[in-house]
Amino acid sequence: MAMPKQIVELLQQNPDMSSNAIAETLNAKISSVKVTLHKMVKQGRLARQKVARPVRGAKAGPQNVYAYKINTEPNVVAESNPQ
Repeated sequence: MAMPKQIVELLQQNPDMSSNAIAETLNAKISSVKVTLHKMVKQGRLARQKVARPVRGAKAGPQNVYAYKINTEPNVVAESNPQ
């Protein structure tokens, strides 16, 4: 099964998953999943949403995580391409 289809089916069952969680669940390379997610967001098939990590006990590094969900608004363009 193609990765975009697997991602859509996974997000239908578990909305708002991070790219790391998607890669782990699909047993795929994180880089492959991130490239596929980026393409799907750019096409408008998925929506990307920033989710703040809890400050207490947070690991060093970026303090934000992005979650993905199926885009239900067909006229919304990807977050990274405002027009």
